[in-house]
Amino acid sequence: MALQEWEQKVQPATDKLVHVGRLVFDDLDEQRGGVGWWHEMLDWKRIVLLSDYLLQSIDGSVTSLARASYAAVEHRGIQNAMDYEIVKKIRAGLMPYPDQTPTERKQQLRREMTIEQVLYHLCQCLDRLAAAVLIVGAVNVRNVVKADWSTVENVLETPDGPKPGSGLRAASKAPLMPTGTPGRALQDALLEPVRDTNLFGPRDWLPWMRETRNAATHRADSTKMLLLKGQPGSPEGLHRGLPRVPKLSDVETFVHAPTSGRALEKVVLAKGTPATLEGLTESTASLAAALADSMAECWLNWKASPPSLTAPGQQWRVIEPPPPLHFEGYGPNVNVLLGPGAEVRVHPSTGKRLRAALILDAAGGQNRWEREP
Repeated sequence: MALQEWEQKVQPATDKLVHVGRLVFDDLDEQRGGVGWWHEMLDWKRIVLLSDYLLQSIDGSVTSLARASYAAVEHRGIQNAMDYEIVKKIRAGLMPYPDQTPTERKQQLRREMTIEQVLYHLCQCLDRLAAAVLIVGAVNVRNVVKADWSTVENVLETPDGPKPGSGLRAASKAPLMPTGTPGRALQDALLEPVRDTNLFGPRDWLPWMRETRNAATHRADSTKMLLLKGQPGSPEGLHRGLPRVPKLSDVETFVHAPTSGRALEKVVLAKGTPATLEGLTESTASLAAALADSMAECWLNWKASPPSLTAPGQQWRVIEPPPPLHFEGYGPNVNVLLGPGAEVRVHPSTGKRLRAALILDAAGGQNRWEREP
């Protein structure tokens, strides 16, 4: 099956991530549960939970990259179509805004949505990669399910634990193994791509992307700047400028934005939005590919010498499930056709994951989770 344009753009990274997932998948032990060579390090429940969450995180990062790339390609197509119609209006002596048609309003909404989708999925990819990196590197962090990219950055800032006088409470153990040990060498090599992310794109591309995503998710919507682009007498459409300093409010943007350059360039990026979204996707994919390489190397080296690292149990601190929620959804129930003796068919790889999770390890009508609560 031929790959689509959006798949091709991130294929080098997704192929490498799939390779890492295959390394982990091949090490699953369907009898003992989870990664087989971890069984001298942790109890079986944590091994199962961490092993499967590692696979989820790797697979999820592949999905996130593909979705971001698709949204970026969609955005360029929408912007090109809007520019074409806007130029037609201007040449006919009409103003492109206001008095938009329903179709134009839908296009504008789709354009804004694709911007947010690219940012959301790229940052989602990094958060999922963070969990995978922490598990593969046996980094001593609490509750890896709640880890995100900031967790990895914090580990690099304090690899040996909080410094004396920092005011931070010392953890039971430092995040990384002691300097000079074989395990620390594996961890340092694993985290190397994170030390200077500017190697994968323009200066500050990653902080800008994360700040823009966070602002779009948690902050009030900023005023959209729409600027006519092209040459005098030869318009080419409208430039939907992205914020130069995304964490600032509208007023702060004009008051505190950098003072160099032309006035409008203090407020919005001069680079085209479609090119910026595609560039962010390419930079994130390049970083993901480098992390996939370092994860594969770390995994194989750890497997060859298991004592070099010890999977920390506090990565999955709570085994018992949280209190249940009582939300049932909306509308009438869906009639699912699963009668007595019905089968649920899954992909063979999913079947192996379920067996390695000891969910299908039935004996006397109970699996191991039920027999050993």
